[in-house]
Amino acid sequence: MTRKEIESVYHVEHDTIRDHGQFETAHVSTPHYYDIMMNGCSEPLDDGEDLIEVNDSDRAEFGLETNDRWALLYTSEQGFVDVHFFVKRPEATEETDSE
Repeated sequence: MTRKEIESVYHVEHDTIRDHGQFETAHVSTPHYYDIMMNGCSEPLDDGEDLIEVNDSDRAEFGLETNDRWALLYTSEQGFVDVHFFVKRPEATEETDSE
């Protein structure tokens, strides 16, 4: 999904989705990465998270930092979906902290 498509479906303020539902309080790019994961184009990690490489068009579309290289998509036990960005590739066996 493009940012324009996401903003036509969800109420977005300051790059955060404000609608109730699975993307509530998530970064505006979360539905985009969720679609990538649902289409089987992510790397599932051992702990149930999915890793997606961030490309230049994603950075431009969603205003991401130039050093954001990896998107880690995860779903909480309550069903909320969110994404975190990393400079270095996070590994499933390590604790992942934003850089």
